[in-house]
Amino acid sequence: MLKAAYQKLFFNKIWPAVAGGAVITLFMYAYLHSLGIEEETRNLVLYTFLGMNGLCFLLALYQTGWGILRVLTLRAYLGRLPDLVRDRLEYDFQAGDQTGDLYFTSSHLFVLQLRGGKQWGTVCIPYEEIRQVRLKPNIQNPLILEICRTGNRPSHYVFFQTGIPAEKARDIDAKITVLKSRAEPLTPKTEEQRKAEKQEDRKIQRRKTMDTGIFFAAADFAAIMAFCGVIILAENGWKKVRSARSSGLLEWLEPPGGTVTLSAAEMGHLLFWPSLLFYLFLTVVPVLLLAGLIWFMRGRIHRGEGEALEWKSRIQMAVFTVLIVLFILFMGFVYSTDVNLWGRLTEGFRLLTGGA
Repeated sequence: MLKAAYQKLFFNKIWPAVAGGAVITLFMYAYLHSLGIEEETRNLVLYTFLGMNGLCFLLALYQTGWGILRVLTLRAYLGRLPDLVRDRLEYDFQAGDQTGDLYFTSSHLFVLQLRGGKQWGTVCIPYEEIRQVRLKPNIQNPLILEICRTGNRPSHYVFFQTGIPAEKARDIDAKITVLKSRAEPLTPKTEEQRKAEKQEDRKIQRRKTMDTGIFFAAADFAAIMAFCGVIILAENGWKKVRSARSSGLLEWLEPPGGTVTLSAAEMGHLLFWPSLLFYLFLTVVPVLLLAGLIWFMRGRIHRGEGEALEWKSRIQMAVFTVLIVLFILFMGFVYSTDVNLWGRLTEGFRLLTGGA
């Protein structure tokens, strides 16, 4: 129903009319310009066409804006109905029991029109709120159908471009009377019920998302970034030590009044702690990732009923996490072997403890 309302709203024939008016205006201006007519006459014709097209454009904007408001009101009303009633309305609407822009469902009369005014346009009226359907009185041509509502509710009007006979109006009224007798009273959900259902839906959606193992993607990405950060930290420490040994000075520590050499303790800190952090990371992080993966996959390795998507995502995340762990272990082994990181660790320990 909402889809049909939006389609009628944005595929309104008034927009092609506006576009056609703009094209005709440009054509007339170019045509008059080619005839060599005086500029004042040409501008007069142009402004006349622009004024007419501008009125059509303003009318289109007004009709579209009012239509959007009516569709949003309809959406809010449908959201307050029970799910079964809403699904039944959609099913009945697709069945196509209609007369002009009137659609008959098992519990509501659906009007699909784009006309400005509080008593016009798209609306969904329960049969229990309809008192009578008749031609609008005091109008010579039978073009407007009046839906009289119960209580103090205002009537709703439906426009028929080709007219509607009095017999057809009586048939519609009789049909609504029969449908009203069959329809069950509708009780829209209270605000508390809708809030509770939304919270429950959010919990279910959050549980489904967590069951896909999507959080392992963030953990794997964080592990890769931390691994690169540890390597950069170790390389920066080694770069500072190597620069100090080659020159005997540290330019980044040079004070205004002279130079300061890098002490053995400072070299030990730069060599030992980044190397130790690297080995701790290489030991702890893969264990945590694999342990978390085993705990998560316990009882979830087999696909349950109705969770094909979650099971597929779960398997993909598990395989991806294992590959990330293997990548970290392999690259860590290659890096530590290539730069002799264990040698840096032992050398830094000796420097920190005062050894030669």
